[in-house]
Amino acid sequence: MISVYHNLIDNEVNIRKQEIFERYNRLIQWGRKHPTRFIEKVFKIELLDYQKWIILNTWTAEKAVWVCSRNAGKTFMGAIYLMARALLFPKLEIKIMNVSGKQSFETFAKMENIAKKNIPSLIGASDVFFDELVKSNANTDGFAHDQKGHTCELYNGSKIKAIIGKPTTVVGERSHVNFYDEAGKIPKEFFALTEPFTTQSTDFKTGGNFDASVYPKDIPTQCIYASSAEDVNSHLWEMYKMCAKKMMMGVPGYFCADINCDIPLAPKINGKAMRPLLKQSEIDDALKTNEARAMREYYNIFDNTGGTDALVKRQDILRNERDYLPIFKSEGPEHHYGLFYDPALQQDNSFVLIVEYWKDKKRGWMGKIVNGINLIEKLPNGDKKPLRSPEQLEWIRKLIVAYNGKAPEYENVMFYVDAGAGGGGRGYADNLMLPWTDRDGIEHAGIIDLTDDTAKEQAEKFRQSKDICRIIEPRKWRTTMFGECAEMIINDYLIFPMPVPKRGVWEKDGEKLELSKEELRALLEIDLMKEELVAIVKTKTPSGDIKYGLPPDKSRRMHKQRCALAA
Repeated sequence: MISVYHNLIDNEVNIRKQEIFERYNRLIQWGRKHPTRFIEKVFKIELLDYQKWIILNTWTAEKAVWVCSRNAGKTFMGAIYLMARALLFPKLEIKIMNVSGKQSFETFAKMENIAKKNIPSLIGASDVFFDELVKSNANTDGFAHDQKGHTCELYNGSKIKAIIGKPTTVVGERSHVNFYDEAGKIPKEFFALTEPFTTQSTDFKTGGNFDASVYPKDIPTQCIYASSAEDVNSHLWEMYKMCAKKMMMGVPGYFCADINCDIPLAPKINGKAMRPLLKQSEIDDALKTNEARAMREYYNIFDNTGGTDALVKRQDILRNERDYLPIFKSEGPEHHYGLFYDPALQQDNSFVLIVEYWKDKKRGWMGKIVNGINLIEKLPNGDKKPLRSPEQLEWIRKLIVAYNGKAPEYENVMFYVDAGAGGGGRGYADNLMLPWTDRDGIEHAGIIDLTDDTAKEQAEKFRQSKDICRIIEPRKWRTTMFGECAEMIINDYLIFPMPVPKRGVWEKDGEKLELSKEELRALLEIDLMKEELVAIVKTKTPSGDIKYGLPPDKSRRMHKQRCALAA
């Protein structure tokens, strides 16, 4: 054990013990001056060169920003940093913060796994941190877990706590170090209430008896923002700009690290090249599937969406994300679903968005996006094109039946189709009026829109058709729909599923589940829809009308079918 803070200088100790204490004191003071060497010599964890650079420059900073590529190990660095900080400074209050419990607990779990030697790649790590943890009969390993937060306490009085919650639920905490993991995804309101936790006095000396060789003089309280890049509307971007500018100007107390994928692709230890931390093929695949997200997560390119003219800001969507998997069929008779279809016949998306809807007693109508399907096929040369009309029609009928479940015919579903000329939505609506038989030989009635004048004229011919179809004229309602969509998201009436998880593995309540191809496909389509939503901007025409669309720099790379269906 290296904690000596509870041994006051007026304790009666013999010369040998006093020499041991002094040796420990020298070790602690040496560690405070050389934190990376302390980690390597005492924790026996070898650091990469860029990790040493980040830890050293963060050690004396009041504000530090770590914008790191995927697989750069920012969570690992955060865990190691906090462990060293807590061990070397007494009575330190450290908070790992995020609105999402999953994220803050992941950082805490990384620290716990390092301490318990549960990480196979850390061969020969020491027991020093684990031995310094305060243990009890109820808490045999020193790590306590509950729904409000995970905590551990050291013999020197330092505490590390991973906390979660809405901004209003964490008021009143005090901290010497705030560590924000995935800071780019945290709402600004959370920072406004939690950053002041670190404004208290930095004088750690208490009482009249303290050993000057052990207790440090004032050290800076810290806010550390670790994340991949997000958009320029995030608080992370503001801190990134400020810390980078002040660091370049030589202002003490500010540090900014920008570690893009080029560095973990060619990491070094003491100048010697090491095995890459990620593969170039992984980056290439990410760029093909979701270019905007890949540029943020691998190349640290902050997205310029989310300005004053944006339809919605990324933070609005992040605030409404929940941890659930896509749903591919009805979950019971009490569940109702809306299917929104924008067909395409040319080189474009032919997209179906499925939303569960219900009426909340307090808030009114709410929506939850549960699936997204792009009715396209991949050609032998690698190009993609929409499925043929009969195939799209078959898919639509199959989806309507699946989401209606065991309820009476079409009682729990509504179907909305874009009538736009480009997609020929009216043609699909006409075909859907016809009765049909599924592959199991079960006969089904057609569906019709009795609010549409053209369809109403044919109502006599299709008496058995159910009035659950709505043909939407996009040119007539587009501006209204986009405006109302923004209101729904901004005011938290529309819920989104989580993004595609890392490596396709979903973690919940300590359990890991490898997602199916269908689940990953649905989440990817919804992720692309989110990118489209934040890219849409509103402009004024010369006549003064409001128009929504993709800016020129994004219209070549993006479609707007998915976000139009959300609207």
